Amino acid sequence: MNGFERRKEQKKEAIKHAAAFLFLESSPGKVTMKEIADRANVSHVTIFKYFTSKQDLVQEVIRWCFEQEYKQLKDILFGEQPYLVRLKEMMSFKRKVYDPASLDFYNLANASDRGRMADTMSYFQDKKSKLYHEFFQEGKDEGFIRPDVSVDALIMLIEGLRALLKAKPELLAEMMYHETLLEDCTKVLLFGVMGKPILAARKLTPGLPSMR
Repeated sequence: MNGFERRKEQKKEAIKHAAAFLFLESSPGKVTMKEIADRANVSHVTIFKYFTSKQDLVQEVIRWCFEQEYKQLKDILFGEQPYLVRLKEMMSFKRKVYDPASLDFYNLANASDRGRMADTMSYFQDKKSKLYHEFFQEGKDEGFIRPDVSVDALIMLIEGLRALLKAKPELLAEMMYHETLLEDCTKVLLFGVMGKPILAARKLTPGLPSMR
């Protein structure tokens, strides 16, 4: 990439950063292209060199947000830290980039755009699911996660917890303030709530063979 192409990409990234920030602060329908240009420190005309319309920019921004979220999650799940440290970071995963789910794109999009957005969301959801599958399988292989626990169930628990924390930000704030609460949530995820899981499982499931 030569100097001209690098500067071109930098301007395009600056525009997407500015648009995402403004869309999150308000909504795409209320944000003007001039406001985006002013925040990105480029001319109004420059935006249309890279994006054919506001609709085109919205599509680019939502895809960019999903890409950033995916990269951050991948860095957490497959970093150099020990497995349990990465698991804790995953559970406390607080996005450092703009959350695509928080952006009110659907108020701006027409029917065809909604279809494209749904495809983008589905594409990145599948990619995230593959990351989670690989990460939890690693936990099983290393003995941190019970081999009989479904990976799909673990993913559902994680996504359910994240949805709850998103809907109730005060719970997330409490979890971040009380570190032991996060530790306890991690333990429950890993080991369940039963003090004697084999004995309890035998009581709940008659005929369960002895582990001796």
